[in-house]
Amino acid sequence: PAAGIRIKAARGRGGVVEDVFVQDVAMGRITEAAIELATDIPSFVAPNGKPPTFRNIRISNITCADARTAVRMEGLADNVLRGITLENVKVNCDEGLHCAAAQGVHLKNVSIIPRIGPVLSLKDSQEVLIDGLHNANAAGVFLDLRGRQTRNIRLCGGNGSGTDGKKGGIRPSVVLGVDVPRDALVHE
Repeated sequence: PAAGIRIKAARGRGGVVEDVFVQDVAMGRITEAAIELATDIPSFVAPNGKPPTFRNIRISNITCADARTAVRMEGLADNVLRGITLENVKVNCDEGLHCAAAQGVHLKNVSIIPRIGPVLSLKDSQEVLIDGLHNANAAGVFLDLRGRQTRNIRLCGGNGSGTDGKKGGIRPSVVLGVDVPRDALVHE
């Protein structure tokens, strides 16, 4: 299948999608994204239409053996995705999690193992809690932050030990884009 779990809409179509709960899904090979939440679908856009609203979406207990992209979450600048929770998600993939234009995202016990690129990429997103730094001490970039609207990204928890073998010593590799406010990221 092209996508494992997909919720999509476009400007002028879609209305409000809220209070969605998906749990206990095991996937094999997915040719695109294992999880996709997108309000930016270009083929259906009505340029002057009302933007769709996605809020209060919880996805938990998900595994995917292999996908092109682990997670794609794309909101609109004038109507961001709100209240998205991913919990107990494990994905092997070509590319990690990509999130743009979202607010109130909670990633709890999320393990993404990308073959290329960063584990997590966030753009113009606020109030993101990353609880449990799985793969934070891998050789590549763990977190790539972009966009002037990126704020209050919180890293907490860990996977037991840092790269030096001491408890609680994880300081993941993070890239901050030139337009990201310097205080956008907080290590807890």
